[in-house]
Amino acid sequence: MLFFPAAKTPLLRSAIEQLRPGDILYLRDGTEETLLDRYDAAVNVMQSGKPDEPIALVAYPGADVVIGSVDGTLIAARTPNVERTSDHWVVAGIHFRGRQEALDLTSSKDWRIVGNDFTCPHGFGPTGCVEISQASKIAFLGNRIHDVGQPGTTKVYHALYFSTDSNHIDVGWNTIAKVRGCRGIQFHSTPEEAGTGLNQYDIRIHDNTIHDTVCDGINLATINPAAGRIGVWNNLIYNVGEGPDPPDGSSDYACIFVQGGSNNGPSGSGTVEIDHNTMYRCGGRRNTDSGAISISGGSPHQEVRLRNNIIVLDRGVPLLAPNSVRGLLVGSNNLIWWRNATSPPPSVSAGFLLEDPMLRDPAHADFHLKDGSPAVQHGVHTGITRTLEGRPRDATLRPDVGAY
Repeated sequence: MLFFPAAKTPLLRSAIEQLRPGDILYLRDGTEETLLDRYDAAVNVMQSGKPDEPIALVAYPGADVVIGSVDGTLIAARTPNVERTSDHWVVAGIHFRGRQEALDLTSSKDWRIVGNDFTCPHGFGPTGCVEISQASKIAFLGNRIHDVGQPGTTKVYHALYFSTDSNHIDVGWNTIAKVRGCRGIQFHSTPEEAGTGLNQYDIRIHDNTIHDTVCDGINLATINPAAGRIGVWNNLIYNVGEGPDPPDGSSDYACIFVQGGSNNGPSGSGTVEIDHNTMYRCGGRRNTDSGAISISGGSPHQEVRLRNNIIVLDRGVPLLAPNSVRGLLVGSNNLIWWRNATSPPPSVSAGFLLEDPMLRDPAHADFHLKDGSPAVQHGVHTGITRTLEGRPRDATLRPDVGAY
């Protein structure tokens, strides 16, 4: 166990380079590293821990620790993947600031990234404020990603981007907000940089709050649930898909977009499970790729199943984006409602109850249910035992619909 005193020098970089399996480096209040090294990053991780002896880089409780700079450092922290991988790490409680990327994790496995703060207000290019590529067994938990992308940046810049062969991923209890790039969470596998480009699998996206994005809240572009479960549950997603179109062309503008298809190998099959989410005001861009849910037909044998979700939309925004393949959507025990509608709402698919869920105060981001809400005990059991707030769902009763 090592303690690093507050400092604004390259000493932090040197201390990290000396860590070995089982070491824990606590960073004290005022620690800051903004200088660039030869890989355009403030900090590079170039060694590995062991499965039962990870290396930990942790802000001491209550300490304000900053790595990177939004104006100078291209990348705050990265694994440059030079001659070796960087596996078995824990990173917690640190403020990462990047001009393009706050964290770039490549060709590594078994990372726990917990309780950090990431921001890239001037971000640009085909990447993300946090990009994780060719990685596996990644737990991204309890972090905050905010103020992402310079205004008018490309549609291929996202908040949290899992690219190229990233599997066995757990994304939970995070907040992703104010994305001026494109999407909140993006999964997209390509054959670039020696990857196979095969569809991604074993992905859990749960208990997150995602709001105020230009494009989709969650985009599952190249996935294969038949190879490993794809589950999306207990997420609060609101004010996403607002537009405008990025300068390099139109995108998709949904709370959740399941693209289907593959960049290499067979397309996906099986069922994408979307349960117990609360989605509010998706698809404000109002084009043919706008809606609460968007499903392209690239994987004709890949079903998208919605259960126990609350969906509230503005007038004129459809449940399913017009360009979607309607036959791939199945659902049960969902509530959908159109706010401020001046005419009868459109017809909805089977499994969607057209009724106001009676949210407490969504204008002030309070999406709890009011007493008497039709969402109370309207759900079906799915095996999800807790709410977004961690409250137990009573197994003896029918569950409430939505994330709360």
